[in-house]
Amino acid sequence: APAPIEHLRRRARSHRAAPGQCLRV
Repeated sequence: APAPIEHLRRRARSHRAAPGQCLRV
């Protein structure tokens, strides 16, 4: 992935993050 944030944003649904973190831009 180009950036760690992009990686999390792409796998936000699969990534076990906070309910607000997966929607945070």
